[in-house]
Amino acid sequence: MRAGSLPPGYTDPVRLGSGAWGQVWRVRQKALDRDVALKMQKGTDSLAEARRLASLRSAVLPEIFDAFSWRGRTCLAMEWLQGVSLERLLQVGALPEPGAWFLVREIACGLDDLHRQGLVHGDLKPANVMVLRDGSLREAPEAAPPGRARPPTCRPKPCSPTAPRWPATCGPWAS
Repeated sequence: MRAGSLPPGYTDPVRLGSGAWGQVWRVRQKALDRDVALKMQKGTDSLAEARRLASLRSAVLPEIFDAFSWRGRTCLAMEWLQGVSLERLLQVGALPEPGAWFLVREIACGLDDLHRQGLVHGDLKPANVMVLRDGSLREAPEAAPPGRARPPTCRPKPCSPTAPRWPATCGPWAS
């Protein structure tokens, strides 16, 4: 990406991913001197959905800092996550049982959280689940936008917000 092909206020692009929906870059947000994930979606009709996503409060979604239209695209400046995708972890080999059960539970709790807010995720797959250095799970900024809000089909028991994080002996940064 050339310097002139970034929205004003963003520099130093590093490509993180792309798909039919658009591209994601790690960029430097000059005004606040921090790295962010800049998702540049095709088309400008996504601003309403971006506002909806920004209004959600969920530990599994990256925080959205800004949403705007630029050169016919909807752009989302989002929290840049430092971690590794579940897809990458699985390429290394099978996860130890405690770690696998932990991940299943955390993913289910994240989906429950989104369902309780009226959103059904439309692109859940290992590449879109990030395991962060602190052991928490988040949706990768590279994920396609979650599906349009629609009522969930079930209301399981809520997960405990005090649940332990990824077991240190099983994580990708285990010593």
